[in-house]
Amino acid sequence: MLHQCEGIIFRVCYLFTDRTQESVSDLYQEIVYNLWMSFPDFRGRSSQSTWVYRIAINTVGQLHRRRKRAPMFVQFDPVAFEDYADESHDSLVNRLYQLLDQLPFNQKSLIFLYLDGVPIKQMAALHKCSKATIMRRLHDIKQLLIQLNEKYE
Repeated sequence: MLHQCEGIIFRVCYLFTDRTQESVSDLYQEIVYNLWMSFPDFRGRSSQSTWVYRIAINTVGQLHRRRKRAPMFVQFDPVAFEDYADESHDSLVNRLYQLLDQLPFNQKSLIFLYLDGVPIKQMAALHKCSKATIMRRLHDIKQLLIQLNEKYE
């Protein structure tokens, strides 16, 4: 499951860090640890990807609230990191990351799911709210991103 969902984990790590190998690796370690600890509770009521998204985003939220990192070690794949890091060399992708860095955590986590192609229904389940609420929040975030982008043009 970890191998199948590795892309999700790397995208979460890349979005919610400063995108250095060390910070991505630290967050990766923390997410994998939480996945490992939570795995006995996984009952298959949701898809594996939904469960991984939930654990990964909750991990980021916990770290965001605590503002400290516990050292937990899992094999980190620097080659996979480089594959995701290469995407940032595109100026549009880099600009998007700069705009996303200005969003608060709750908005950043929701737009991440949207950009990652997660269906609205799955987002609603992850955030424990209605599809209409998710669609409204996404609309508000898109408008905010447009405003932020216009400020810097």
